[in-house]
Amino acid sequence: MTIIETETIGDAWLETARRILRDGADAVYDGEPTRELALVAIHVGAPDPDDATIARLADPEWLDWMRRNFHHVTQARGPVQEIPTADAHVELDRYVRDSRGRPVVRMSGTTHIETVRTARYIKHKAEEWLLAAGAKQIWGREPTLGLSGHQHQAGTARMSATAETGVTDKFGRVWGHDNLFVADGSLHVTNGGFNPVLTIMALGLRAGDHIARSV
Repeated sequence: MTIIETETIGDAWLETARRILRDGADAVYDGEPTRELALVAIHVGAPDPDDATIARLADPEWLDWMRRNFHHVTQARGPVQEIPTADAHVELDRYVRDSRGRPVVRMSGTTHIETVRTARYIKHKAEEWLLAAGAKQIWGREPTLGLSGHQHQAGTARMSATAETGVTDKFGRVWGHDNLFVADGSLHVTNGGFNPVLTIMALGLRAGDHIARSV
């Protein structure tokens, strides 16, 4: 884990950027090349909203806008359960290595058009809610087809009541196999509206308990 300790938020920004450039691995986000640094802990000794480094480096117009509108901005958003598609792949890159010399993950393919349709529906509903609540100005990006793999990947080995409707039974055992179990987010029929980590842990413990009792 990379630990960054600074006295101010602005210095934390600068040091994090330096570490990413020096130690980060090549990656892709929203189809654009970037660099990333995993497992970073940042400790700021004296956070200050009038941080001198931020004031020096950030756009003055942007800072002024934030000060004036901080208490007048909100957001409306919702999760979309992506539809699995055979065109999306996760592989180890044959050429690119991380800072430790290991192959980095390479993703390819695109989201399903039904995923995009659902995301657009949620966006338009969110705009209606904000306008009804009295919003004066709304920002938003129109969902389009893009690289899948942003966060909380789930649902590619869904549990089901029968082998015809899913990949595993209710304990995560793959249909047609006695000793092959899935115990991660792949089991989820849908992620719901919150971070799925506790559900993943619960399903893993449940599968483990079932395996221990079945041996």
